[in-house]
Amino acid sequence: MIDRSTENGASSFPSIVSASITFVLCLVVAVACEVQTDPTVLRVGTDVDAENLDPRIMRNTTGYRVANLLYDGLVELDSTLTPTPSLAQSWERPTATRWVFRLRDGVRFHDGSNVTADDVVYTFETILDPALRSPARNLYVPIARVEALDAQTVEFSLSRPYAPFLTYLDVGIVPRHLAESGHDLASEPVGSGPYRMVTWNKGNRIDLEAYDAHWGGAPSVRSVQILVVPDNTARAQAFEAGDLDIIQSPLAPRDVRRLVESGRFASWIRPGIAVTYLNFNTASPLLSDRRLRRAIAHLIDQETIVDGIYEGMDTRASSIFGPT
Repeated sequence: MIDRSTENGASSFPSIVSASITFVLCLVVAVACEVQTDPTVLRVGTDVDAENLDPRIMRNTTGYRVANLLYDGLVELDSTLTPTPSLAQSWERPTATRWVFRLRDGVRFHDGSNVTADDVVYTFETILDPALRSPARNLYVPIARVEALDAQTVEFSLSRPYAPFLTYLDVGIVPRHLAESGHDLASEPVGSGPYRMVTWNKGNRIDLEAYDAHWGGAPSVRSVQILVVPDNTARAQAFEAGDLDIIQSPLAPRDVRRLVESGRFASWIRPGIAVTYLNFNTASPLLSDRRLRRAIAHLIDQETIVDGIYEGMDTRASSIFGPT
């Protein structure tokens, strides 16, 4: 489970202070569970609704997770965060500052239009445009120019060598013709991903259906329902009752313990990539003094936070780089 909103936020904070590394608890319904669910429908419980579903301007975790189903990026990150081919079937780097990507043939957006190099150029040019106010813009500023060499080939020219460049190319590609015509991608998303939007009852539920024309093949899970359940304990109870198949949001440690100890679910714990941190405004005359920031960091009782509040489910961090 990749939480890009956390990744983006952690990439730019100015001072490292006391923090904790989140561990992801994975729970699956055991065969012995009394509730039988339709294997072609996946019901996902989350704590907050998406703010918007335009991959260029989204800000919260739910938005990122839903957009991963609605849109394709040039690359896709696998479980080890390694970039793998997605819309781009191949790429090469002729020099340290030039990248050339070859797009798959015959890929279509959900409205039936072809995905072309022009859509890729438009996506990144608008992200870089300060007028769009994309929260991800700082990740792409080393891009000096992006151009379509032909309908299926895109070239990026960088102002300098940029090690994480390929990793950040998983951002969803949007259809230029719809965006420029005034179509509201934020509330009516149109991508080329394995699922497309059916309905969005804001604050309550997002319904997606399988996109059978997806280049990767028709998904076997035909319907994905994103259900907003704000209360942590209520989400745990809904999962326990069989009303949810997956929870993609925090749970109280006591609820996690109850679910694991019930014996009804298979479970395992693995390190996540989220870091809980304190962000300083270094423009403040007081907080611009590094000595004061360091003093505040020393005053934060990490052990109480990790062992008392999170009941041992997190581990103490020494930097933004976690054990994974």
